[in-house]
Amino acid sequence: MRAMNSNESHLTNPEENINYIAALDIGSNKISLSIGQTLDGRFDALLGVVHHQCHGITSGRVTNLEAVTSTIRKLVVEAHEIIGFDVTEVYVGITDPEIAVHRNTAMVAVAGDSITDADIADVLEAAETAMPLRENEAILHVIPEQFLVNGHPVGDPVGRSGVRVDVETTVLTVPRVSILNVERVCRAAGLQVRDIFFSPLGTLEAVTHPRQRQLGVLLLDIGAGTTDVVMMEGDRLRYCDVVPIGGLSFTESLAGGLRCLREEAETIKVKCGMASPAYLENPGKTVDSRLLCGCAPVTYSQVSHILESRISEILHIALNRLHYAGIQLTAPHSIVITGGTAQLTGLRAFIQELIELPVEVGHANLPVGMFDLARQPVFSSAVGLVMYAAAHDDGRPSRMDVRVTDSKNSNVFKKLADFFGGFFD
Repeated sequence: MRAMNSNESHLTNPEENINYIAALDIGSNKISLSIGQTLDGRFDALLGVVHHQCHGITSGRVTNLEAVTSTIRKLVVEAHEIIGFDVTEVYVGITDPEIAVHRNTAMVAVAGDSITDADIADVLEAAETAMPLRENEAILHVIPEQFLVNGHPVGDPVGRSGVRVDVETTVLTVPRVSILNVERVCRAAGLQVRDIFFSPLGTLEAVTHPRQRQLGVLLLDIGAGTTDVVMMEGDRLRYCDVVPIGGLSFTESLAGGLRCLREEAETIKVKCGMASPAYLENPGKTVDSRLLCGCAPVTYSQVSHILESRISEILHIALNRLHYAGIQLTAPHSIVITGGTAQLTGLRAFIQELIELPVEVGHANLPVGMFDLARQPVFSSAVGLVMYAAAHDDGRPSRMDVRVTDSKNSNVFKKLADFFGGFFD
């Protein structure tokens, strides 16, 4: 998160086709607002991120409209004060434990001599319209996986000669109320919703590379209240899920197991946490008594045993659901973990030893030196969302006023440092 320097060229070359987009990421216990810049329709730069904890969200769903609206209003004010943008419209990223994946096909006749963008729009609309939905279900995404011209698979059908074009799609649906509540809180905060995305799709693209997505990669985005699970193989979306357990369950289990306050448990998790007792050099070492405020002595081994059980629970649920969906993790598949909990010491090694596949901690694919703080796993979702929004932007000019913040204001940078300091989940 950073105020742009007025000397930087991203904002000063009027000859380039520059546009700005804002993305609002509604996580499981925090909301982030990211500002990005596009150049000639492609993501070019991250201009800043602001975030706030919010208690109006349960497992990624908006449950307290007033609390979420208040948080969004604060973010809009801070985007103006810190980053220098007056935000009036946003792309919104959401997760939902009831996310569902469907497969659907559609076909349209080609009106002209060759296939046009209008034909592609028509066949995707046909796939959406033909999708049978439950009463309270709403479509979030219609993702084209394969086009066929006259029955033959093709890469890009536009410009090809044919009499019909077919499409095979992946359709993502969520409860209708999830979308309605997002629209309500944004409208109450004075924002227009430009589009709504399943934010783990952006996270996946932000922390993985094309080769990984081709060979097969499983993303585990372990946030505070949920773990988002997405798998892509052959550059196709194969699976997605939201497990309603995250880093907060680690803290709550520590508080119960160690008989301490939740705040104390959070501090112990951050400072003394290890994903498994097997990785401790001195299991019998006692946790600093000052962190427990008079509670009975606790060893590092006790802390690690509790954390290991919670990690195992998340992995058990996620991998079982993956298995029931008919997906087997085998070489050359790989796993990428991200989110605030991915910073837990020993977590990467523990998962790699358990699943016996390569595991890495995912960082947003931003150029080194561009907001290195924003490359931390805790911000993968927020940064990934603005990158994903840029890739799916309709090209309309943004309705944001640019007011570049004076980077010489030391108070601004102090506030930025305060925002990033000590952030874990």
